[in-house]
Amino acid sequence: MKRDRRAEETENNGSNYPDWYWVRGLHDAQITSVEELELPYNYKLRNPIRNMLIIRLDSKQALFDYLVKEIKLYNYKIITSEISSSDLQKSWWLSDRLTNENDKYRLNISLKRVGKQSIEDLEFVVQFSTAEVTRS
Repeated sequence: MKRDRRAEETENNGSNYPDWYWVRGLHDAQITSVEELELPYNYKLRNPIRNMLIIRLDSKQALFDYLVKEIKLYNYKIITSEISSSDLQKSWWLSDRLTNENDKYRLNISLKRVGKQSIEDLEFVVQFSTAEVTRS
């Protein structure tokens, strides 16, 4: 598979991450809610925003970037078919990897979900065109 230079820079060099990215990490932040929104298609725009995935976090316990409260992923597509967005709620963020190929970002998130009688490791993968991050 051919990889472009931007993908390698995004993976390997923290200074080349987008401004909105949490470079130091969100380890131990808890996902409090996840919302999927379908937006009206604006055919007048060249690259309209069709949908949005909103991930709300309680990052007070995060080891590094404890200011991130909300992540909005625009024009997203969930790649991991066995995990839905609702499965993310009440999960703990362990780590992530952001890559960029062909003007699309891909975010791989490793999560831990603690149930009443089990602990489950999850890998959630989502592709999107751009993001917006709310910090407090």
